Amino acid sequence: MKLEFPEPLIIILRMAEKIKYTEKELKQPDRFVGAIERAVDFAADHGRLLLAVVGSAIVILIGAYFINVSAENKAFEANIMFDEALDLYNSGNGEEALPIFLETAEKYSNENISNIAVYYAGLINYNMGNYDQSRELLSKFLSSDVNERMLRDSAILTQGLASYSEGNWTQAIEYLTKLETGAGSPYETMGRLHLAFSYQRSGQPQKATEVYEDMYKSVPGFNPASVANRQAQPN
Repeated sequence: MKLEFPEPLIIILRMAEKIKYTEKELKQPDRFVGAIERAVDFAADHGRLLLAVVGSAIVILIGAYFINVSAENKAFEANIMFDEALDLYNSGNGEEALPIFLETAEKYSNENISNIAVYYAGLINYNMGNYDQSRELLSKFLSSDVNERMLRDSAILTQGLASYSEGNWTQAIEYLTKLETGAGSPYETMGRLHLAFSYQRSGQPQKATEVYEDMYKSVPGFNPASVANRQAQPN
């Protein structure tokens, strides 16, 4: 099945539109750091737009593997309740879906679908600005036996972004460094970008520069100045 990601993620993945830096220019501190500082300011102003992918690109991964209606009554009931919550979530009614996801997780805790309900409850709490609850629920999800890499990466990224949104740079770094790199995850670029922002904000510009330089070399199309360049473009 083809993955279709929302515009904010596409923006991040196509970062080489107008301003191009050579490796020589990248090593010029004034020009490079200046561009990065503008990028950090841009992210602070537009962070929630860039993070919209967290709650929208995962739904297709649930599929028949997780929503597998069993002959057992409890599994059937759990899936029915989960489907109700998921329909509400997909239609933009996250706050209405939240108590149903939580009820699914509590009432059918022995069913596999309960772990996915916890995951969605964590995303919804993040979107509502309930960052402590979001991190707690996503930690519970990550302690489950769900091994789908994209779901786990999304959960870790959301925890990091919750801390980033609170201005807790040290905690954001702790979460974001847990993301796997080089695994082809659609969350890798966003996670590493905000890891660099967190280093910059926490007074560790050298570490931020190392992340940017690594991304410049390893992420196709990545250009650190293009984020700053978008600051002047209309939404």
